[in-house]
Amino acid sequence: MEANFYIFKISTSIAHQIIKIRASLDDIKKRHPERSDLIASMTESLNDLVEIRQAWDIVTGELSIQSKRLNTIEIEHLKLLADFKELKNVKDRMFNDLNL
Repeated sequence: MEANFYIFKISTSIAHQIIKIRASLDDIKKRHPERSDLIASMTESLNDLVEIRQAWDIVTGELSIQSKRLNTIEIEHLKLLADFKELKNVKDRMFNDLNL
């Protein structure tokens, strides 16, 4: 599975779980307000998922930034390799000219 698709899938799954728990929690609060134990547990789970989502967003944002930096560095590396090969060719030609 391609990494970007997998990251999107996980992001969507986390968001979906938040929506499901929030809807269930709202329903339980309306239908069974006396179930404070269940309401507290679900509220804690919802808060945990929201925190996980925030952390996931930070991690995926940092991954995107680092990926862009890596691409920039790879391009610069390729340019430097081309420059190096050109300078090596110039040096070789100069030595050949001296040996004549």
